[in-house]
Amino acid sequence: MKQIKYIFLVLICCVVQLATAQQYTSKDKKAIIAFEKARTHYDYGRDNLAVEELEKAVDIDDNFIEAHILIAQIYLGKKKYKEAIKEYEKSIEIDPKFWHATYYSLAKTQMKIYDYANAITNLEMFLTSKKLTPAIRAGAEWSLAQSKFAANAIKNPVPFEPKNCGASINTDKDEYWPTITADNQVFIFTRSVMPKITEDFFISEKGANGDWLPSKNVGRPINTPDNEGALSLSPDGQFVFFVACQREDSKGSCDLYIAKRSGNLWLKPMNLGSINSPKWDSSPTFSSDGHTLYFSSARGGGVGGMDIWRTRFDGSKWSRPENVKELNTRKDEIAPFIHPDDQTLYFASSGHLGMGGLDLFISRKAEDGTWKSPVNMGYPINTNKEEQGLFVNATGDLAYISSAREGGFGRLDIYSFPLYEEARPQKVTYAKGKVYDMFSKVPLGATCELIDVETEELIVSTGSDDKSGEFLVCLPINKDYALHVSKDGYLFYSETFSMTSQGSSTDPFVLDVPLQPITKEGGTVVLKNVFFNTSKYDLLPKSQAELNKLSDFLIKNSTMKIELGGHTDNQGSKETNQILSENRAKSVLDYLVSKGIEASRLTYKGYGDAMPIATNETPEGRQQNRRTEFKILAVE
Repeated sequence: MKQIKYIFLVLICCVVQLATAQQYTSKDKKAIIAFEKARTHYDYGRDNLAVEELEKAVDIDDNFIEAHILIAQIYLGKKKYKEAIKEYEKSIEIDPKFWHATYYSLAKTQMKIYDYANAITNLEMFLTSKKLTPAIRAGAEWSLAQSKFAANAIKNPVPFEPKNCGASINTDKDEYWPTITADNQVFIFTRSVMPKITEDFFISEKGANGDWLPSKNVGRPINTPDNEGALSLSPDGQFVFFVACQREDSKGSCDLYIAKRSGNLWLKPMNLGSINSPKWDSSPTFSSDGHTLYFSSARGGGVGGMDIWRTRFDGSKWSRPENVKELNTRKDEIAPFIHPDDQTLYFASSGHLGMGGLDLFISRKAEDGTWKSPVNMGYPINTNKEEQGLFVNATGDLAYISSAREGGFGRLDIYSFPLYEEARPQKVTYAKGKVYDMFSKVPLGATCELIDVETEELIVSTGSDDKSGEFLVCLPINKDYALHVSKDGYLFYSETFSMTSQGSSTDPFVLDVPLQPITKEGGTVVLKNVFFNTSKYDLLPKSQAELNKLSDFLIKNSTMKIELGGHTDNQGSKETNQILSENRAKSVLDYLVSKGIEASRLTYKGYGDAMPIATNETPEGRQQNRRTEFKILAVE
């Protein structure tokens, strides 16, 4: 864009210079007088009067090249692209060699109306000049590459059927920056509000019939009389990250803030401090791992103008932001969105090859944690206008974007559309539930950790709401997970989610998580992520994540003594089951001892099939009966 503005400036300077020297392509005095009046009107911003005089000039002398060029420039400023093209083409028709830069101006205007075939021809003509500066040549070559890309993209469109999100979300004002919780129950977005043009957040919740309820202003303490925009919810909806401008505690013009939800209320937002810079910081997006925040910033030390940056939270503080160099270019990258799969990132860029302006791109995470080369999301999702602010739901099949389209409620409305297969993230489901005291039923704020049982990698670290006890964690498919819920003074809770077994469902998991208070004796916990092969008692490697949690628990509760109990279903002989259950319990004891737990604190016992907790008549029931437990014997 800077290059074309420069070319236009050169064109007008050429016209003015010729006028000053009175070396016009027209020799008709009346035409020249009309042109000079037009130039004066143009200099003072009176474009309509300038056009009137220019039309007089070309009526008198239709071969007056300077007049045609100036008319084209004025029409371009008014976005009358077809009229501007006609005038540029007329000037070239009169004298193809009068001013070579006209080919560039004509091509850039043709790109505005998707006439890429003619734009390519005129750009190639412009590039035949040997007098171009390196900067001008680079700009023209970039425009040529864009035109060729766009022409091919239009011939090979991607599926795109946007649907207006309706009157509960959209109004006659501007709505944009949509974000939705992973369970698809809460929708928050930005709206420009009156009477003073400011930006506020609005929230809508899913009704019983599946439609969005009428949106409401989020209100204080998040919204203020000043601007708030570009919001990102954590997938569980407990944290919100957003940008706010000109606040008293701001480090720059616009800073990043965080607010926590407690029950139905939002707590006072906090400035993210060292993450922010004296420059523009915006567009935060929070990963489902509960630790990583991506955002865009104009700070120094980057690759281009506005870049995508990343910071991580270690439980107490945010790391120094690092530039995500594999995504950034010498131009602008903004509006990142990290999907709950934590493997797919969408963003807008003017520096990667696209249709022109800002295009939407997708990048996927490589095995080493870096991001792969971005891929343009295609036409007509991308156009030669500015596209940004894409959001994709947790299941990956539906995307949301703001757009000014005919038939909407206002200028910018939020639309949803089915996301075509190649642009979809990994499939993600979720587990959500409520943590509470087993006996009093009081909701508890607890730590919830999701672990990859194969690698023991911590996938998600979050917490249940301290008022409602509610939590939500995302579960990308193709892995098996162990969920651990813990709180000081309570026995921990574990659950297993197998997402790799054939036919595994992507339906959400809804859990009740009762935590047992630690008492001097009593209390039993089923270790749902301890695994053995059929009829074997050697621990499988994927049991280590669970047993390491148990080891940590025993180290923290150093006066506790426990019994490890093995249980089987009723298949096979009772004698075989008894021996198998004893050996399995002994294997767990041996592992804990290897981790430094004193053997004197541990006992083991096999119960065979004597204590079922479910029916043995079904495969599901027998699976529940095949279990390893620990029971508190004493807390000294």
